[in-house]
Amino acid sequence: SQRPQPDALRRQKAQKPPETRTPRRPRHGIPRTTPLPSVGTLDDLQASSAGIKSQSTAISEDLRLLYVGLTRARDTLVLVHDPATVPSWLDIANAQDLLTTETALNLGETTIPFAVTSHIYEPLLTTPTVTTSIQVPVRTPIRTQRPPLLITPSSRAAIPGATVTDTIEFGKALNIPAAINARDYGDAMHRIIAAEIQNPKHPDRKGRAARLLAHWELENHLSPDQVLATIDTYLQWIKEKFSPTRQLIEVPFSHTTADGQQATGFIDHLILTPTGPVILDHKIFPGGKVTWEEAALSYSGQLHLYQQVVSAAYPDQPAVECWIHLVSSGAALRVTRNSNPSNLVPAL
Repeated sequence: SQRPQPDALRRQKAQKPPETRTPRRPRHGIPRTTPLPSVGTLDDLQASSAGIKSQSTAISEDLRLLYVGLTRARDTLVLVHDPATVPSWLDIANAQDLLTTETALNLGETTIPFAVTSHIYEPLLTTPTVTTSIQVPVRTPIRTQRPPLLITPSSRAAIPGATVTDTIEFGKALNIPAAINARDYGDAMHRIIAAEIQNPKHPDRKGRAARLLAHWELENHLSPDQVLATIDTYLQWIKEKFSPTRQLIEVPFSHTTADGQQATGFIDHLILTPTGPVILDHKIFPGGKVTWEEAALSYSGQLHLYQQVVSAAYPDQPAVECWIHLVSSGAALRVTRNSNPSNLVPAL
């Protein structure tokens, strides 16, 4: 039989009684001929099983966030609220007693010191006068006895009992003008030393050194030839002294100490040798020879932290040697610990 033409189909549909027609369905949602359900009031929704479940989920999430907020404080926790209203989280945590607590909060067998203070902030009645000075809040004299969680190498205090066991002069001292910026000079020398170790056969090493000096505006104080000669004697001494199998520069680290403190930083120069790792820390120290030992020992805590990092990275290697490289003096001093203190209290 032949298929009905479109016009014939439309005539057939028009002749059907309304009750036998297929309800039209929109692209999304329910058929147009189906009546919409009764939504009800907000109270009805909250009392329904879906509403009760939703409220329970929301309260659980609020409690989780409240727990996170309350347990992140290490020494002092400050809770702020408007006394004209009752914080909703007090009801959620069933902790209405906090508003009436005066001196201590009892949590089972634990007692936590507690204090409630009120502050009234009056609106400004006049425009404050403009001042050219800034008042800095005074630090509280009360300090926690706990060591800080985050530490940096430069914050380490000198280690009692550390000694300088070897002093080597391998090059000539640089003539550093007094007007030079020590920080810029240190940054430039760190970069040039790293570049020479990373790519010693650069076809334009002199131009590279000149560009780095110019970046820190030192081209009028130091010449590329002078700087490269100093670095060449340093690298030659390393080659003869340690016979390195590998040299690493600006080594980033993230380390957790035995006391649980988290340390991050960079090790200037790490050498792997047949007899164990060697750490060399570059220091821009313009002082005379009589002050070298004192200066090197002031960094003993920093070297000790580096030593812990390298020992953890190479546990099967022998003890790590630690040296202070006095860049301006063309010298290096080996710092050795005669004791084994943790010494993780930061320098003040």
